[in-house]
Amino acid sequence: MDKATVALIISGLSFAVSFWNVFRDRSRLDLKSGLIESHPEYGHEQIWFKAINKGRRPIYIRTVGGNLSVHGWMGTHIGETDFGLKLEEGQFYEAYWNRNDIFADGPDFEDEYIDIWLEDSHGKRHKIPNSKKYIQRLKASNHANTADAKKRRG
Repeated sequence: MDKATVALIISGLSFAVSFWNVFRDRSRLDLKSGLIESHPEYGHEQIWFKAINKGRRPIYIRTVGGNLSVHGWMGTHIGETDFGLKLEEGQFYEAYWNRNDIFADGPDFEDEYIDIWLEDSHGKRHKIPNSKKYIQRLKASNHANTADAKKRRG
């Protein structure tokens, strides 16, 4: 192998390592979700979702919300500061929605969520995977909420 070929290989490897570092040196949310089935010991069905910062830079999640069937969207601020909830590398935010949480009450309207998303500090909305399907399942369930069930038992 001549010197030019060796230099080209080293240059290519150096570029690949630099590209990988730039790719990793950013915030990146990994979203997971699921439907927790109803169980007599644990209550009724719930939507479970989790956002994990897989990047090296921190990310701020400001709002959990969703699109409504008629009135646009609605959300709730997360965190104790105006910036929202700060997630460092490897940290996560986890939430559970039950049947009552899929209904939205505004000052002069009632509506229902059709999907769920998390909004970061840049205004980007990260959709929760399968949230539409899980909301439909909760709507179809004819269970009362857990508090009502406890009142009937007690």
